[in-house]
Amino acid sequence: MKTLVYLDHLIQRDGLLYERSGNQAGDIGDYRKTLLIRDLENSGQRALLRKPDFQRATYAWSPKDCVDLLEAVLTEQVVPSVILWLDSYGSQYVLDGGHRISVLLAWIKNDWGDGPEVRALGDEHLEEAAKEAADQVRDLLKERRIGTFEEHKQAINVYESMTDSGRDPKVLMADSMLMMANNYRRWQSVEAGFPILWVRGDYQKAEESFLAINKSGQRLSEWETALVENRTGAFARVVMSIAFPNRARHCWPSQDLSSTEKAHLQVTTSKITEIRKRLFEYPYLQPIRDYKQPLLGHPAAQPDSGPTYVAEILTVVEGRRGLPSDTRDLLQRDKSSQGCDVIKNAERLTSETLEGLDNIYGPSPRSLSIMPLVYCYNGEGQCVRALLYGFLHWIISGTETQITNRKFAFTYYRRSFEAVLLTEKRNIVARFSRRIGSGGEVTLQLGRYFNGLLQLLIAHGGECVGTDFSASHAILLESSSLKKQSPSSVNSDAEPVKISQSRFYSGTVKKRLQVETIVKGLSMCEICGGYFYPGSNTQIDHNKRYRDGGQTSVENGRFVHPFCNNNRDRIERLQSGEEKVELPDYGQVRTENSQPQLNFFENLFFDAPAPWMELQESDAPSEVPEE
Repeated sequence: MKTLVYLDHLIQRDGLLYERSGNQAGDIGDYRKTLLIRDLENSGQRALLRKPDFQRATYAWSPKDCVDLLEAVLTEQVVPSVILWLDSYGSQYVLDGGHRISVLLAWIKNDWGDGPEVRALGDEHLEEAAKEAADQVRDLLKERRIGTFEEHKQAINVYESMTDSGRDPKVLMADSMLMMANNYRRWQSVEAGFPILWVRGDYQKAEESFLAINKSGQRLSEWETALVENRTGAFARVVMSIAFPNRARHCWPSQDLSSTEKAHLQVTTSKITEIRKRLFEYPYLQPIRDYKQPLLGHPAAQPDSGPTYVAEILTVVEGRRGLPSDTRDLLQRDKSSQGCDVIKNAERLTSETLEGLDNIYGPSPRSLSIMPLVYCYNGEGQCVRALLYGFLHWIISGTETQITNRKFAFTYYRRSFEAVLLTEKRNIVARFSRRIGSGGEVTLQLGRYFNGLLQLLIAHGGECVGTDFSASHAILLESSSLKKQSPSSVNSDAEPVKISQSRFYSGTVKKRLQVETIVKGLSMCEICGGYFYPGSNTQIDHNKRYRDGGQTSVENGRFVHPFCNNNRDRIERLQSGEEKVELPDYGQVRTENSQPQLNFFENLFFDAPAPWMELQESDAPSEVPEE
């Protein structure tokens, strides 16, 4: 993966959601035409710079891109203009040029993303990647003899000290130090920096300008554009608050709220924090090292993919009752509503999302507490988020009674269910990813597969080995994908793992061995037989019930899934045959003549970021990088 320099913290982000009408632009008149190096050196001038709340993360340039741009500026080559908007309070919002300005700021402050601001984010993987990138930048600065800004300041101090004392710095100073001193003197005398283009008008004009600027050259995807245009609605606010917790305060009103509205907002923000913890609690590391994997793998090196993943999860949750759920409609639903209505809608959305996640993951008494590595990752340890979406939608579809009965039926056959999933996952992923493609359809088809798998296990009495089961499972896979194939294509989607001719384990084989070893190290719940890890979203059960005289001792304790612990009596009645439970129907998957229940914004692909999050060719920095 390309090494990227983390620069997002260098320009303060500011939210303007509730200042549209009153925050008119200042009178730019004959305002300055260039953003100078000496301006950015001045802390007071730096403090005026802002990034509007709708700007993407400043985290897309490589170390070479940064140093190329810096060298162009310092040697007074022609560089692209930056586009700014001035508000009535004197703040200067960067509409285009955030990376360029941040590179110059990083050099002046000697902060290439390895400072306390990044450590404060609590993402060890991001911190490690950012430090590696920062080290590469500093190595390039030495290699090209650019040096640091601090070295230039030291050089000018020596130069001025010699001049003041009557000594000739041209004779006494080392050539490299003299060159730095002369460069610094020139920067104080000429307009070295970025040309400025000013946007005239109010906040709405600034927003329109931002969209117009970034639509050219496909710089903003259709998804990103829609998120900006509809960000006043509850859905977009919740998405951004979950995806970027450090920006969440910019997404919600902070003034003119009644006590009731403040209470609703407090509940909402609390739930947002919990949802983020459920989805992204652990860093998404590749290759994986242990069982601690996030429910939804979100690469730290692709921070702008976060809103996409969150929006997909919310779309799945909103479609849980069999109602149509379309990301576009969810974005636009209340974008013109009053703040109080938006807050109420956000509270409802976050409550439903947390309630849905409670069924499959987390410490809730209702939680099946699935192991993400078993359910949401392929054999090489890559997150396949469509597996999560399909399983979640299947479990939480229908009424509360239907959800509960489905969970009991699943729990009864959970050991066999997970055994099949681990054995067949490679073929499942290959078949669904290659044959379908649309996000909503993938989710529903995978839900249908999971439902069919449980039906198959019920029909075979929980037995998941043997030719009869294998033949039935092959038919299930074929019918679930709803794509007609020739007989020879059945079970042929997954490419076999190539056997290396080397004596050393590496690549795919090594990754698969790591995953299998980690899974073998997991414990199994003594009630249902499903995988778990002690202390990770589990509860402690009395082996001999407390009501029957069992002691609260180490010898009598055992870790189990929360759902198993809180429903042990009924589960054991099902296991003994004293009681039966019927597997509820799962919603029909669409045919060519029916409408899908779910519709994500764009296609969903396995084992890769969504295509609208990929860096377009026009975004790739050239010799002088442009944003």
